[in-house]
Amino acid sequence: MNVAHNLAIEKYNASLVEVKHVSDLLKIFRIKADQPLQDFNAGQFVSLGLGSWESRLESCQQEITVKENHLGRRAYSICSPIFAEDGSLFDHNNSHWLEFYITLVTQGIDELHAPYLTPRLFNLDIGDRLYMSSKVTGHYILQDIKPKDDIILLSTGTGQAPHNTMLAELLRDNHKGQIVVIECNRSFDMCGYANTLTKLAEQFPNVHYRQLSTREGDDPIRIQQFIANDRLEKEFNIQITPETSKFFLCGNPAMIGIPSFKGGQITFTASGGTVELLVKKYGLAIHHGHTPGQIYYEKYW
Repeated sequence: MNVAHNLAIEKYNASLVEVKHVSDLLKIFRIKADQPLQDFNAGQFVSLGLGSWESRLESCQQEITVKENHLGRRAYSICSPIFAEDGSLFDHNNSHWLEFYITLVTQGIDELHAPYLTPRLFNLDIGDRLYMSSKVTGHYILQDIKPKDDIILLSTGTGQAPHNTMLAELLRDNHKGQIVVIECNRSFDMCGYANTLTKLAEQFPNVHYRQLSTREGDDPIRIQQFIANDRLEKEFNIQITPETSKFFLCGNPAMIGIPSFKGGQITFTASGGTVELLVKKYGLAIHHGHTPGQIYYEKYW
């Protein structure tokens, strides 16, 4: 046996069992761990990994240097198909595999930093082996939710992944408040779960699904503009208040506008983000550490 084969046996603990092709840059992966994972909360993540000895897609930026016998890992939110095969709501804690919604990164930040993991991940075949961390972790979960709260899930790109899991969990728990799902991408074909989310909204009167595009259609718009122009309340007939509203944001950091916290003060280092807009427009607070609030976000990359 060669060194790479021995390392794969030593490091790998999961298998790729299914792949759904969304587009050339988007795939849905189902991965089965060798050992069952502990129960986890919707919104949490694990790390996936592949060795530097694995082959990469030739269409991606080529690596100039890479550590020999290196296991490269990256965190990915656990997604959900939302519906089980029998049409019931999917329960992630009763599944023998985990689902992941992943974008192929073809270029790095410069010529010395070619993307490592996804060019290898997208080159796998069914049955191939890989690494998956045995511990599920993450603080981006449904917290302090009252049965009649209005839940607004905002995402860009594969930031929709944890929201699918949250949706299934909320509906399995018979959530009574309105649930608004908005995802924004450059083009509509990047909404990989659009058919499922449309079906969900048709079956559950309190679920509302809206696709936004920044470059296509008669009304190209970003999430921030959609909220600033009062369209969130008008289109879904909801009232945004600190008492009844919870926002969950995941995806592009520019959409989120991730704040910094120093000395008990909140600072928005870049203007134009959704978090700052929600704070100033509606008087909502950011959930941070042990400080409760109505705005939750995931630092997605």
